[in-house]
Amino acid sequence: ENGNTQNSYLTLFRAGATCLGFSVVGGRGMGSRLSDGEMRRGIFIKHIAEDRAADLDGRLLLGDQILSVNGEDILQGVTHSEAVQLLRQTSGTVTLQVLSKTPPTC
Repeated sequence: ENGNTQNSYLTLFRAGATCLGFSVVGGRGMGSRLSDGEMRRGIFIKHIAEDRAADLDGRLLLGDQILSVNGEDILQGVTHSEAVQLLRQTSGTVTLQVLSKTPPTC
């Protein structure tokens, strides 16, 4: 049993020129090897910076897959650069649709 996935929406606030506090891997033409060795396609959370919006919120986890940003689907066909650009041009309230792997239960 590899655990299940959970689809959720979370809202972060980006104040002025501050960053959301995470970096991503993946994108069209790239697979992402997760920490457990699994290869998956899409845009995934690679790093969460301390004391930034994502860290302070606490719900975003390493390996989470971003499905949409402010309602714009990035699940299919978005390159890494396009995903980064989309995230960088957000401001104020940012809503992410995220697919998280939940750990298996005993």
